[in-house]
Amino acid sequence: MYLLCRNVLLGLCVGWMTFSASANVFFKVTHKNAPNAPPSYLLGTMHLLCKDEFQIPDQVYLSLVATEQLIVEVDITDTSALMAARPAMFQQPRNYLKNHLNDAQYSLLEQQTQHHLQRSLATIAPLRPMIISSLFLANYLPCESETISVDETVITQAISYNKPVLGLESAVWQLELFDQIDLAEQVSALYDIVADQQTAQQELTHMASAYLSGDGEKLNEIMMSQEDFLGASAIFLDQRNQTWAKQLPSILAEKPSFIAVGAGHLYGEQGLLTLLQAQGFQITPIPVRFGAVGKR
Repeated sequence: MYLLCRNVLLGLCVGWMTFSASANVFFKVTHKNAPNAPPSYLLGTMHLLCKDEFQIPDQVYLSLVATEQLIVEVDITDTSALMAARPAMFQQPRNYLKNHLNDAQYSLLEQQTQHHLQRSLATIAPLRPMIISSLFLANYLPCESETISVDETVITQAISYNKPVLGLESAVWQLELFDQIDLAEQVSALYDIVADQQTAQQELTHMASAYLSGDGEKLNEIMMSQEDFLGASAIFLDQRNQTWAKQLPSILAEKPSFIAVGAGHLYGEQGLLTLLQAQGFQITPIPVRFGAVGKR
């Protein structure tokens, strides 16, 4: 549900890295007016990694233990809210793929759906293009085992620590963001993923390697090369960051929190790091690596 469409999707999975030369993905957050208050922490996440290659450092878990609540994009522990979002997972009209693809393109999509997903296209065709795209991308990542989401891993750990989980936005609102993008462009992005598996796989692999090693400069290089991602950033990053930056000061003032959101939300002039600094927060980078021992 968090994954988007090709370059937009790949960009949101990691981020637009322009905050600093080191461009870490984990930070301590304190306010200049309350330097002795317990700190909060901010973790940039990636929504698609290979489970066997990923390991969260103890330092991150200890920081989660030291806080009183977990703040995420969408609270996936709220099953009633997720059920309410199910209708928004479907695109209108439901036959949109046949309206936007020619016969040859639709036939290729049918073949690749059966080949990669082991299901018929008819079973997933009514879903939003970005959801279908996410199914293919999860299949493309060359993992020895299953794929995982950093967000879901942190949420699971927070629950084991009996930490409350708070979502910054609803799943319905997040899905309906795609209504702001021309449907033909979304279908074109989906078709590109299906027709050019190699490019999509390379981009996923490069971003995963950069994230696991904490190489912010490499992440920045990958993201800045995606021109169509930059064009969509105002919708998927900037306006959401501005909304979150209005919510977070009161949340952090109430209790120390661990914030885990897509790393793409952290950087740039409209990134959370810059917006929080403008409100008096001090951001201290904490270097970490997420690669499992013996991997990458």
